[in-house]
Amino acid sequence: MEGVLYVSHGTRLQQGVEEAHALIDAVKKEIPIRFQETCFLEITSPNIQTGVAKLVQKGVNHIYVIPVLLLSAGHYYRDIPLILNQLKSQYQHIDITLGRPLGVQQRLVEILKERIQSKGVRNRKTAQILLVGRGSYYKETEQDMQLIRSKLKQLLNVPHIKVCYLAAAKPQFEEAFKSLIEAKHQEIIVVPYLWFSGFLTWSIEKTLNSTNYQGRFVQCDHLGHHQNIINALKERVLELIQHSKGAYDDITVNG
Repeated sequence: MEGVLYVSHGTRLQQGVEEAHALIDAVKKEIPIRFQETCFLEITSPNIQTGVAKLVQKGVNHIYVIPVLLLSAGHYYRDIPLILNQLKSQYQHIDITLGRPLGVQQRLVEILKERIQSKGVRNRKTAQILLVGRGSYYKETEQDMQLIRSKLKQLLNVPHIKVCYLAAAKPQFEEAFKSLIEAKHQEIIVVPYLWFSGFLTWSIEKTLNSTNYQGRFVQCDHLGHHQNIINALKERVLELIQHSKGAYDDITVNG
């Protein structure tokens, strides 16, 4: 019997938890599998161990694990596989197959375009767009963010988009934002490449609210509950189900 386990990051912010559940619930309705559970990697309950236990108790013997993550980084390459391998030792009769994060997709970049357009851009030639990623020690994440930047520039037809990060990679958001202020740019548009509300979206807002910058600056909404991202996550689930039938080992990171 098959089951799906969605692994979201987790946050202390209740709004972010509710956003994650709502989006994943929308995907569950599109997946032709009876048993599906939502869990969180850290901070929020239930955790992965509890999610797996719930599915096993229902008689599931093949679990498709879906990382509810935007890009491939430490959680995908290290943290989730470590927990799953420990669980495989505990449940030796259970097959566990790990799917892929969403990765760089044009339809996700189109959400960023919508978020920016909803705030308005006064001058496309001079506006400074600051694309803010979570950040990672993995160079792949920085490469992905630069690719997203390139795609967004093409979609918006603007000359100025700068990438920065909230953790682990440079330049850091506060440093990048400060440099734009010091350069006396008159329009700064901050675009979070984040899935749900949480401490990171709150930290961006806190930084913006604490500035005495006299020009126009706006913070765009995060990706959130958008049909494009629902479709992208749904496809990751169906992809894993279709390709795991004898194609991969018990625990597999699909490249």
